Amino acid sequence: MGNVNTIQSKIMQLEGGAFQSLFDEYLYKKYKFTNIQTLGVQTATNKPTKGTPDAYVLTEDGKYILINYGSVSSQPADKIRADILSCFNTAKLSLEKDKIKKIICGHCSTNIHIEQFNSIMELLEGVEIELIGIDTLSHDLALIYPHIAKNQLGVEIDTNQFFDIEDFVKVYDANGINAPIDCNFLHRKEEIDATCKSISNNTVTVLTGPSGIGKTRLAIEACRAQDDKEYKVFCVRSNGNFLYEDIKFYIDDPGKYVIFLDDANMVVSLDNVLQTLLTLPDGYEIKILITVRDYARERVISTVSKYSTPEVIEIGRLTDEEIKDILKTDLGILNPEYLKKISEIANGNARLAFLVGIRSVEEGFKAIRNAEDIFRNYYGRILSDAELTDM
Repeated sequence: MGNVNTIQSKIMQLEGGAFQSLFDEYLYKKYKFTNIQTLGVQTATNKPTKGTPDAYVLTEDGKYILINYGSVSSQPADKIRADILSCFNTAKLSLEKDKIKKIICGHCSTNIHIEQFNSIMELLEGVEIELIGIDTLSHDLALIYPHIAKNQLGVEIDTNQFFDIEDFVKVYDANGINAPIDCNFLHRKEEIDATCKSISNNTVTVLTGPSGIGKTRLAIEACRAQDDKEYKVFCVRSNGNFLYEDIKFYIDDPGKYVIFLDDANMVVSLDNVLQTLLTLPDGYEIKILITVRDYARERVISTVSKYSTPEVIEIGRLTDEEIKDILKTDLGILNPEYLKKISEIANGNARLAFLVGIRSVEEGFKAIRNAEDIFRNYYGRILSDAELTDM
């Protein structure tokens, strides 16, 4: 309960605009909203503004979900009731009742009695009303959405290595030395299909190949394909901490899980992680997807083989034409000279092509004229990762 109490305390200290920002991020995750339109906060600030409602979502059927927030804790039932009724005050909002699919009210109170709750829920016939109080919010942040607790409140619950797919993409792309993976994915359908089939048929699937050829990006697409099914998907990106407590936190209930270990050779005590995941009791079905660079391939496969026979899928380099297609689609590079030079430098390496392409967009052709500097900067980091020396 310590984390829940800490989160509640932090929430109670938020100003109105910051409370709305927290709730927006929470609703994005909880309901997988993609288009919350905020009316109650000044753009790029945490300053609240007057608006009815505070935010809204346009649903696929052309109706609206209206969202009201109330960070005040005194007389919350009266505030919630007034906020709901204001949505039907034509002086504040001219919207037909049959266009309103649902009203969500987020509030900070723990003192709404059952009679008050019931009267609010029955306030408008034919309109669904959902109340989300600080108890529900704080427990969800502690148990389901710890990354929101960290981002919005500064409360760290785990070691920040377990992510859902989209949070993993954000964290990965925030690292300036990586080519972004939040981009179009081209020319890997055969490999994706093979990876998805392997996940279905094997306990452990290993994607291997040289650095930068797109193993992580491919794995993300395979994870997205599994996430639409009955599996719960987690992506793991090591930051040098042990994972045992995180595994207990996230793999807490029996069920079906896909665990993606990116750059598995960097995972602290990989042997113990695999043993923990693959020796869970009946009721747990664990599928593990691993990416590993070719220099660490044999070591990782040897570790995995102690617990399960993996299927190993080799990911090959892209052709020059495929590299050019990626540069055109994702970076808008159309100049034939640029495309030719970048594809020559990349030599089938998607990450290197992307990084060189970004440099060319920012600095022009002179930035890619000297390939030696590009190779030194890029491969110097790879050698460091591999812990190799000049000897």
